[in-house]
Amino acid sequence: MQTTPTYTIDTTDLNIKNIIRGRAFTHEVTIEDKVVIGNPASIVFCNVSLPLKEEMQRIAIEENAPMTAFILQREGQVFDIEFYTPSGKEFGLCGHATLIASNYISKQYGFEKVTFIRKGLEKNLETNNKAFNGKENYTQVSMPAIFPLLQDINLAKDYFELINLLPENLVSFYRCSQLNDIIFVVNNINALRNVRPNFDFLAKKLLDDNVRGLFVTALSTLENIDYEVRIFAPHFGINEDISCGSANCSLLPLWHKITNTNIEKQFTILCPYNYEKGNLGGIEIGSYNSINETIEIGGRISNY
Repeated sequence: MQTTPTYTIDTTDLNIKNIIRGRAFTHEVTIEDKVVIGNPASIVFCNVSLPLKEEMQRIAIEENAPMTAFILQREGQVFDIEFYTPSGKEFGLCGHATLIASNYISKQYGFEKVTFIRKGLEKNLETNNKAFNGKENYTQVSMPAIFPLLQDINLAKDYFELINLLPENLVSFYRCSQLNDIIFVVNNINALRNVRPNFDFLAKKLLDDNVRGLFVTALSTLENIDYEVRIFAPHFGINEDISCGSANCSLLPLWHKITNTNIEKQFTILCPYNYEKGNLGGIEIGSYNSINETIEIGGRISNY
């Protein structure tokens, strides 16, 4: 959960315009009497240039949000963007912070579409703030689709005890080399919800294996939900991600194939973060475009 920053913005620093805080992937109704809380992010708007890396690290640590994004307007509806984790580490791609930034920019400037440029990404992040099925505050982002590669299940054995997953529950094991993610597809939703990582040991393992995040995913048994996913990245200071948009760069193409979907189906995705404590992480709406090799992922934005 997002905490209140312990510092105030130095107004003499004319390079920092303002900081806004919002949540992505919230939901207007409860599911199984559980509130969908959405994933918080802090968005730092800059005036002249992006701060030095050390300054972005400091601000991200102070904000202590699941992600802090730094934004600089290039021209018109085109903005630079950089991502930092609560531990102050630079991050390659974040869907939910991008959506929150775009939604705020749309309301401030009147842009329906906003483009974000981040160094190292082959494609820009194109966002759209058009109402979705009559829902306001809905924002969507287009990101690259990256099909994960099937791996030998025996290579996953070192992770079983670290996340308390029974070997018989693992259906398949994939790796997304471009984003350095690994994916465990499990055979039932209870196996997914019963995963209990040892975060200290998992952090070391993920760091040693150069893995960005570990995803555990399964078909959902809930009405109107297609699949569920839990996301772990303790080595970045994010034990469990509340609701991750960029995870679907690989998950959407994968589930598109697993479910033998031949059309550009819209999947409804649940992140059951804190399921046992009476709430849920986020609801995401996504689709995979096999022609353009992109995904569209979006959701409801609130609270800034």
